[in-house]
Amino acid sequence: RPTQQSQAAAWPGRPRPGKPGPCDATADCAGFRRAGLAPPTTPDTPASRQYAHDAGRAKPGPTTQPPTARDSGRGPPRRRHRTTPHRGTTRPTPAGQSPGLPRTPRTRGRQSKRVVATRPAVSRSRVITMVLVLALVGAGFGWRLVDLQLTPDQELAYGIGSQVRREGIVAPRGEIVDRFGRSIARSLPRPSIVANPRLLQSADRADPDADLLSEAVEALAPLLSIHPDVVRDRLSRDKAFVFLRRQVDSEVGDAVTALNIAGVYIDKEQGREHPNGDCSGLALVGRVDADQNGVSGLELDYNDRLTGSPGEIVRQTQAGGEVRIPGGLQETARMEPGTDLVLTIDRNIQYEAEQLAIAATEAAEADRTMVIVGDPLTGEILAMVNILRDPETDVVGCTTTNLAATWSYEPGSIMKPITFSSVFENGAWPASVPFDIPQRLSISLGENVAPFVWLDRSVPIEGATRTPTWALRKSSNNATITLAQKVGADALYETMRAFGLGEVTALGVNGEASGILGPLDSNALLLSNAAIGQGVAVSPLQMYQAFSTLAAGGLRFDPVVVVDEVG
Repeated sequence: RPTQQSQAAAWPGRPRPGKPGPCDATADCAGFRRAGLAPPTTPDTPASRQYAHDAGRAKPGPTTQPPTARDSGRGPPRRRHRTTPHRGTTRPTPAGQSPGLPRTPRTRGRQSKRVVATRPAVSRSRVITMVLVLALVGAGFGWRLVDLQLTPDQELAYGIGSQVRREGIVAPRGEIVDRFGRSIARSLPRPSIVANPRLLQSADRADPDADLLSEAVEALAPLLSIHPDVVRDRLSRDKAFVFLRRQVDSEVGDAVTALNIAGVYIDKEQGREHPNGDCSGLALVGRVDADQNGVSGLELDYNDRLTGSPGEIVRQTQAGGEVRIPGGLQETARMEPGTDLVLTIDRNIQYEAEQLAIAATEAAEADRTMVIVGDPLTGEILAMVNILRDPETDVVGCTTTNLAATWSYEPGSIMKPITFSSVFENGAWPASVPFDIPQRLSISLGENVAPFVWLDRSVPIEGATRTPTWALRKSSNNATITLAQKVGADALYETMRAFGLGEVTALGVNGEASGILGPLDSNALLLSNAAIGQGVAVSPLQMYQAFSTLAAGGLRFDPVVVVDEVG
């Protein structure tokens, strides 16, 4: 068993009473010298001697190791020395020893071996690969830096401290004028009532004593002619922009501005106006929507021609967009206004014809009245009027529907001049030669079928001998049917087609009616009915074309309302 002296020799770092400390006896004093401290010494005191005696003994642990063979018979077994302190505990520092030096663990009769960690070997290929990767990454960043300096990215540069704003330039819609250049429809700036509901709601919350939303609804609803619930719904939305009423009169816009309601303001838009009155030529000219797109009439048919090409302003501004950068980018693409449309309409004739048609409708208690005024030698239409009685309010006024071109009806006796022209054109009977006209005219419908009898009270009971001109002047049904039988079903049908019946006209109005006209030889009554304008359907525009042909001596000119298309 090692003695105390042998243990002290094996562990030179353990202090002994009255002897110098380990830094005095050995050269292992680097820690103190680096710290600028003097090496400690161990004083020769009872406490130090007791510490030196106890330093070689193991600290009692929770368990005791069983005695070994060499310990048997030599006193109580020693407890195994613990080289590391318990977790969470700190051994007290012996008197005279600096707390900065760690204690050297004791070994049993031999010095402990120092374990030295070795650095793992790194392969040469891995080092070369990493160097190449880093070199490539660095080269990429360098190339990008040089590229930005030599050829800077304009969009990236603008996005850092500025921005490019694009503002559209609205192209005014082309004007519609009459044959003398007087305006019939034109576009002018009109106020639109818009609102920022969020701003109004914020102001309402900021003032708990006032109900700004209700006050705004109460003030705006009568001015805009909108139900209060609709106004409240639009002002209660979680949006920053809503339309309350688009393209109102300037008086309404001024009244709304005077209210000074938070979040409610005026925005200018292009609106269509009719200087001769909203009723003047409305059915023919047509209407546009709030965005200046044609929806009916000539506004729709010539929408591409009337619509211009909008322009654009591209300018460089501050990042906020409100301040323009002096000397910055600014490009302007000019807008192209729409092309004006010149009509054959005479604005004054149009207005007077409308007033006369309204008066005639009220006097006759009629449902509708159509008037077409034109030049038969050129086909130019000078006025086209459409008047309609409202079945609910019984008010007579203009209509947006072009009834003169889209409405079909049974013409009746106004078809007789076309029948007589067929008789004269085909030489079925001379115009000045009298012929017999019966008062009762029977039409055979076949065997075992009672004949159909036409009764003409304009003819005496015993009959009469009259000329075709007399028959036309008297509008005699039996005389017209008698002459139609002489000309024949096929010839009469071809004449009606030559006048343009049974098909749309060259005017090409949207939704124009073609009428109803079929072969007249399929039934015995078809010839007699068609001759006096029954059993067929025509439009007022078709009849205008037919009578213009009669007035032009048999020359048919297609109806036209645009000056460029005359001839």
